[in-house]
Amino acid sequence: MAKLGDATGCLSVEHLQANPEFGQAVELGLRWFVMHWQCCVAWPKLAKLIQAALNTRASSDITEIEVMLDMNSQVEAAIAGGKEPDWDIIRSSAGFTMPPCMPRIRVLGQYVQSNAGGTSGSLLVELSSFQKAFACSDHGPTRTLGSEFMQKVSTVNFGLGQKFPYVVNAVIKANLASPVHKIVDGVCKLILPSNLALLTKKGNRQMVEQAEAVLRDARTLCDTIKMPDHSRTLVIGRLDIRVMHLLMNKTVEGAGFRSLSDVAQACIPTHIRAVCVCAWCRAHIESYTLVSCVVTVRSLM
Repeated sequence: MAKLGDATGCLSVEHLQANPEFGQAVELGLRWFVMHWQCCVAWPKLAKLIQAALNTRASSDITEIEVMLDMNSQVEAAIAGGKEPDWDIIRSSAGFTMPPCMPRIRVLGQYVQSNAGGTSGSLLVELSSFQKAFACSDHGPTRTLGSEFMQKVSTVNFGLGQKFPYVVNAVIKANLASPVHKIVDGVCKLILPSNLALLTKKGNRQMVEQAEAVLRDARTLCDTIKMPDHSRTLVIGRLDIRVMHLLMNKTVEGAGFRSLSDVAQACIPTHIRAVCVCAWCRAHIESYTLVSCVVTVRSLM
């Protein structure tokens, strides 16, 4: 919005009129089409149909994560209304506008059921913020996760009763942050099925459990110090990516990191000008020198 502002901080008419459509709106106003309130009762899907017809270009840009957020919001609404979520209806509604990921809508639903981060979908919201900060570019290729990857990550099995949602969401972040040469036809290819298999190996279980604890506790730390949302997205995003590179033996960003403590040391104190002597720091950061618990967040912009 700053680009459209004038010297006083208000919207600048001159800047708005540089865009023909904005200029027309400023001069002539906006024309509204108002439907009768009973339309939503007679035709429940009419609003979505009109939206899809008027927004065909935008619908082609809807990502898997946005579709999963839509499904989770429907689950949340059903539970709030005292109803059991009907996944057939949820999938049908989420795919009504025919997003590119429509063929794998069932797989996306499986992911939501297992790794959304509770009814509120906190981990999906976090993924959406991450995608906007790390994986979107006006000049770079469109990034999608693809059916094969989503099938594997949605059905990853750690054993009976074992779930590691922070690790699984970190896998998606690491793949979305694929280098350009690892993107094929818009599909991120840094994380392969063989890499996912490493997470479920018995010999790696302790490392995965420790990674889950690091990722969970880092979020608690950010919440405790009330880190601004944008800064939190960057800090946690980099931590998630580097932890996954370490677990999967990737060298894109993880060169020089030999342990989870190394990764935590590099990601957290780099962006916070103090090393708090709290339990998280004692557990996950091997060397700390400052004893002040006053944490100052440095701008990451």
